[in-house]
This record gives sequence, structure tokens and C-alpha cells, in this order.
Amino acid sequence: WLRDTPLQPTHAAAVGNAEGGVLIAGPCGSGKSTTALSCLGSRLRYAGDDYTLVRVGPAPYVHLLYSTAKLDPDCLKRFPHLAASVDNRDRLDREKAMLYLHESQSESLIAGFPIRAVLVPEITGKPYTSLEPVPQSRAMLALAPTTTKHLPAARAKTVAKLAQLTKSVSCYRLLAGTDLAQIPAVLGGLVERLNDEAAHG
Repeated sequence: WLRDTPLQPTHAAAVGNAEGGVLIAGPCGSGKSTTALSCLGSRLRYAGDDYTLVRVGPAPYVHLLYSTAKLDPDCLKRFPHLAASVDNRDRLDREKAMLYLHESQSESLIAGFPIRAVLVPEITGKPYTSLEPVPQSRAMLALAPTTTKHLPAARAKTVAKLAQLTKSVSCYRLLAGTDLAQIPAVLGGLVERLNDEAAHG
């Protein structure tokens, strides 16, 4: 249905504010959910942790599709304040934890925002979080394989759209540290800078 439109369902998380934000790309287990959920309660708002709807042009924009989040039970231990949001506590031995954020974190959700950058998370095991620029090809490798796997009938159009997206925004690797409080601080600084640059041409 969306194949011949500028809209693309995309396997990515997203956080930002009304002025703009970032798409967080990578395969399952790469840290998308941890990165997005660490921003709850910060100055950044949540627009998805697994699948989002992206408008690739003329100005890239991301739309919230689901106000839910999924976490491996082991990762859930890092977010004890979200335990009350888990809907399937009796099935965590065989399922990811399903969190309904609109019930407990509604003030942290946002319907969408302009995309300023694509981030590729990498869990380092070190305490500190940092960013480094990467080429567009690295962002494509993080976005395209899983998105096209889920949407095989539209593979060519999907790849073309994601290429258009990654060519039109900045791309970074997020070296995510174990101190979760640093992640929204680092991302907030990046978003503020990129929004300022966009506002001033």
C-alpha cells in the first residue's frame, strides 16, 4: 500500500522533540530499545523502539506507529521504573517484556518529528557514551537488511527509499555505555545541535 508513496515502514527506533530528532537503526539486539527507552523522562520524546513510519522526502520525517516497547527480560532489569508497564509478566520465560507506554509514560511520547540523523548503536560495555560520524553506507547496512526482510514484496522500492533517507541526513555510530543516564544526555546534545543547524540553514 505504501510502496509508491514517500512513506516507508522502517525497522528503527526514534527519539527527539518537535523540532527534530534521530532514527536509531540496527538488527535485533543491537541496542535500539535500550537507547530509546533510556530517553524516557528526558528532554527527548519517544516515537518508537522497533518499527516506525518514515517519510523519506522531501523533508525526512518519522511517525510513531506503536506506543509499545519490547525488551528482553534481562534488559528490563536495567529499567526497574518500567516494571509496572509490563503487560505479560506471566510469560517472560518465553517472551520479551511488552510495555504499554501510553498508560504510564504518555508524557514522554511524541507523534513524530523531522529526522536530523540516523544513529547506529553499538553496546560497548564501557561506562561512557559517545558518538562518531559514519558514512551513509554504514547507516544503510543498519537499516536495510532487516527492513527488507520484513517487507520482501517491496524490496527494491524499500532500498531506494532508505538510500534517499540516509543520503539526506547525518549518520553516526552511537557507542552506548553502561551508564544509561549518559545516553539521553549525549543524544540531547546532538539533537539540539542538529536542530540549530537546520534552523539556521
